[in-house]
Amino acid sequence: MKILGISTEVHDRNLTDKSDVHSFGVVLLELMTRKRAICANSINEKESLSYIFLLMFDQNIHQNMLDREIMDKETMVVLEKLSILAANCLRPRGDDRPTMKQVAECLQMIRRLTTHTASDHKGEPVMHITTTKDHHQHQWLPISTKRYTGT
Repeated sequence: MKILGISTEVHDRNLTDKSDVHSFGVVLLELMTRKRAICANSINEKESLSYIFLLMFDQNIHQNMLDREIMDKETMVVLEKLSILAANCLRPRGDDRPTMKQVAECLQMIRRLTTHTASDHKGEPVMHITTTKDHHQHQWLPISTKRYTGT
């Protein structure tokens, strides 16, 4: 039985470093939402939390899934950065996901956000999002900590 949102590597039992990145994204998402990785939808079919999250993320409504108890003005910047990280870790194709080294660098940058201003982080490896005509592309680029859309 195939469940929407489970990486193809897991289904095919072809585990790689990139499937570890996907698994980390699932754990991160569980922590931010306080929900289980697999849940029943409104018609009692199993679907993955990551599948729902990516659909909402691409529509920029993923904040609705976050745990309300950890959301406030101070944490929203960090939660948005973690959401971007999770979305990149959960990309369906392993080649589209960051490496664990890039994940660790991003986590270090996010950690520093809690004690420094964003302007202190110029040139660090972070993610940003660009929009093409057809869909969002999530990429690792060493230029900005801001989430934005371009043309």
